[in-house]
Amino acid sequence: MLAATGITKKYGNLEVLRGVDIQIEKGEIVSIVG
Repeated sequence: MLAATGITKKYGNLEVLRGVDIQIEKGEIVSIVG
């Protein structure tokens, strides 16, 4: 398992992700699209 908490991403002043928490189990494939 892989877990990440509080993920943020900014492009300059534009915040596109704020406080994202994710848990990925073995064998899962996950992507963030937007």
